[in-house]
Amino acid sequence: MISTSNSSLTAYNTSQTSQEPVKSRPTISTFDVYENRDTPENYYSIGFPGGAYVVHGSKPGSYIASTTTATFLVDLQDIPDDTNVQLYTLTHAEPALKSSLAGYKLISTGHLKVGNNRAWDLVYIWKNSTQNLKSMKIFIEGQDQAGVITFSSPIQDYTTNNSTVTSVLQSFRWLGQ
Repeated sequence: MISTSNSSLTAYNTSQTSQEPVKSRPTISTFDVYENRDTPENYYSIGFPGGAYVVHGSKPGSYIASTTTATFLVDLQDIPDDTNVQLYTLTHAEPALKSSLAGYKLISTGHLKVGNNRAWDLVYIWKNSTQNLKSMKIFIEGQDQAGVITFSSPIQDYTTNNSTVTSVLQSFRWLGQ
């Protein structure tokens, strides 16, 4: 168990038959499940590829997972009461990305299901200080806040990671809902 003052993170190797905490670094063919226990209405679990380097993000309830070719960021996003996740994605998140990322270009938006939850995504390209990246930001409806998963990788690696992205997305679960 890794703990911070506001949340905790527990990793479980899903290739094991019991839910024992992971004691050694698993191989890339497994998924490790992490549970956010920030506040009860926002409890969630998500799986990352075994061997990914996972740390707490800068905000309570957020995590960053890095592999050799990709980065996943999981956040919680408060959605104002006067809107919904779909409208927030298009009227707040997309304009914020456009104004903050160099070389930003929106590729597509869409509606999808993540587990049993409605979700909306933004797929876009942008440039950091060293390379061109392609990212997908997915907003997942929740009871209190939206779960936001952002996947980024170099453009040339993006298509090779789609099965990993799908597996990570489909592993996301709101707990207690």
